[in-house]
Amino acid sequence: MRYILMLVITSTINIISYAQCTTVANNSNQPICLAENVKQFINYFRNTYILTNIQVVVLDSIRMNEMKECTNTIFADTLISSSDKIDIERHFNNPIIKKWSDSLINNIHIMKTSEYNEIFKNYDNAWELFYQKYKISNFFAFSAPIFFHNNTKCIFYYESICRGLCGFGYTLLFIKENGVWKLANRYCKWES
Repeated sequence: MRYILMLVITSTINIISYAQCTTVANNSNQPICLAENVKQFINYFRNTYILTNIQVVVLDSIRMNEMKECTNTIFADTLISSSDKIDIERHFNNPIIKKWSDSLINNIHIMKTSEYNEIFKNYDNAWELFYQKYKISNFFAFSAPIFFHNNTKCIFYYESICRGLCGFGYTLLFIKENGVWKLANRYCKWES
C-alpha cells in the first residue's frame, strides 16, 4: 500500500511539474523551462541591444498585436517555413507569457499598466512625472518572444517610447547558431 501511495504521489508531482514547465531542448540536450528560455533570451537582448549602464523600464503588458500586424511581411521571408508559420500563428493566439514580471527579466524595472495609466493620464506633464520617478526619459515595451523551429528561431517585438514625438519599434527575427542568438532580420520598423 505504501509503495502504491508513493507511486501516486510521485506521478502527481511529475504531472504538476510537467504542466508548469513545458520543456524544450537546449544545446546540451538538457530540457529547460520555457520561462528559463525567455529569461536567457531577454538577458541576451538587453545586453546586446539596450544600454546596460542605465536603468531600464519595461511596461508589463505584452505587445502581440504589433507583431500580428506584421504577419504578411514576416511570412514573406524565406527564412520562415510553412511549419514555422503554423507555430507562429499558434503563439500569436496563445503567447507563452501574458505579462512581464521581475521573475522573467533581471535588472529591469517592470512598470505596471496601472502605474503607466496613472503617470500618463494627463499627457501634458506625464513625462516630467515619469522622469521624476525613474530619472530616465524613455521606456520599453516587449512582445512575448515566439520560439519556433525546434527552439532555434525567435520572433520578438520591442519598442522604445520617449518624450514627445520620439519612439521606434521593430519586429525582429533571431536565429540561434552554436548556442548564441543572432539577429537575422528586421520587419515593420516604425519611427516617430
